[in-house]
Amino acid sequence: TKQLAGAHKNLCVVGDDAQSIYSFRGADISNILDFKKDYPEAMEIPLEVNYRSTKRILQCADSVIKRNDARLEKTLRTNNAEGEPIILLENFDERDEANRVAQHIRDVQYRDGIKFNEMAVLFRTNYQSRVLEEAFRGRDIPHQVVGGLSFYDRKEIKDALGYMTLLVNPRNNVALHRVINVPSRGIGKKTLNELLAKASSKNMPLWTALADTEGLGIRPQAVSAIREFRDLIVELQGDLAGGVSISKVFAKLMQRSGYLNAMKGEHDFDLQARRDNIQELQNAISYYETYSKNPTLQSYLQELSLFSDTDKYDENKPAVTLMTIHASKGLEFSAVWIVGMEENLFPIAPREGEEPNLEEERRLMYVAITRAKKRLFFSHCKQRRKFGEEQVQLRSRFLDEVDAGVVRTESGATIRQKQGSFGHGSGFGGRVDGISGGLRGGMNGHAGSGGYGMGSAGMGSSLGDSEPGDIDNDHDWRSPLPNRRPGISRSPSRRIEYDHEPEEFAPYVVGAEVMHTKFGKGKIIQRENLGWETKVVVFFRTHGNKTMRLRAAKLQVL
Repeated sequence: TKQLAGAHKNLCVVGDDAQSIYSFRGADISNILDFKKDYPEAMEIPLEVNYRSTKRILQCADSVIKRNDARLEKTLRTNNAEGEPIILLENFDERDEANRVAQHIRDVQYRDGIKFNEMAVLFRTNYQSRVLEEAFRGRDIPHQVVGGLSFYDRKEIKDALGYMTLLVNPRNNVALHRVINVPSRGIGKKTLNELLAKASSKNMPLWTALADTEGLGIRPQAVSAIREFRDLIVELQGDLAGGVSISKVFAKLMQRSGYLNAMKGEHDFDLQARRDNIQELQNAISYYETYSKNPTLQSYLQELSLFSDTDKYDENKPAVTLMTIHASKGLEFSAVWIVGMEENLFPIAPREGEEPNLEEERRLMYVAITRAKKRLFFSHCKQRRKFGEEQVQLRSRFLDEVDAGVVRTESGATIRQKQGSFGHGSGFGGRVDGISGGLRGGMNGHAGSGGYGMGSAGMGSSLGDSEPGDIDNDHDWRSPLPNRRPGISRSPSRRIEYDHEPEEFAPYVVGAEVMHTKFGKGKIIQRENLGWETKVVVFFRTHGNKTMRLRAAKLQVL
């Protein structure tokens, strides 16, 4: 710019340092922060009036961004109404979160008259869309994933499910054709055409043709690759028949097929996003196995086929928008839900080899908040399924940085915050590369008195070789776990025992249909408290609303 504007000093620049969120694509916030240094005679005009959001939403955004050191001084203001308080949703797990967000979307639609296409659910990473999509389908809420494909339409998910389909039916030519050379294993088009021609001439499935490649003129390397591919599928079919869990077979398949290794790339965000999606599919399979009476791979694939059948939307039909925070920049919605507000998720932990960038994560938070015009919701989970295991979640530090005066819980209470713990550092519990390493700490880290420091070994991955470390739950009140009762110990089988929330409570989420021995069939419309004091409010058609403690209620999920 100095070469272009140096002679005439005629230069105008417009930008917002608080919305610089693309450093991973090469954006440099110093371009705007140092503008006055480069052009000391320039006139600076702060644009502080906001015409979009309510006073409370702006106050919330301002309270977060002011914690950054690298920023230009300004204070947002608006002539809009005071507006509703921001509501904090505290959930048991990601499915509870998705169901409760769906419930609130219906409430906002009826109470505030806000249309679906004026609502958005924002999340930090693409893989978080899966549980939301499933919950919205279950409640018949029209929705669209913006800036990306629906979870089950993503290439890596279709590839993985193609592999799994072969374990159930290796004669499925569509699935076999899709994955036989994915990742590349030297079975090229010419080889595949030879095999297809043989299968067609002898009226046999392509799978059968793989067993006999003699006389086809196929290169020895390709013959070897075909044999290894076929042997792997047969071996995994044997594992399933022998009682090995679907999730373990899936993990083995992703490793042995080379699919995960093919998605490794240093600082390649697209490849990492694809690995995250594969891990999320692993979580979905694990959840299915945990809560299905007779889990089989065939029935799981049949359930997924229902998703794809209903995953078509009329573009003219009002739909709730699901999108990452990055994709939301420049947009606005009357009502916004920011989900997954947990440490190592938002703010996200740095990947292996990266420096933590808490200030950019805080700018992302600012962007997310300021998408909302009238209604804003924050949401976090006490635990989340990762690597096929339930893992404890520590709520996001950003919930301790927002102005508590404008945020309320669902019951209307002021949110509790940890005081004197922030400063302006960027300590994270780090994340190691991809799926094979899992998440590292943050749970036991320290940053002065903040409790948000660099962590050591923490959560491992069931898709890789590392084992999970023990998790120390002896931290501040925000930890989801209170003290364990005597006699409850950690399971040697890598499953964490939660005193605060018995596993059998997990299916009792808002929206679940239940049966009571006295009141009959009902529906859970509210869930409150934690641990053994967890209560649900159930609406029974013939008896109205009943509040029950789960530990004593004679309820059965239908």
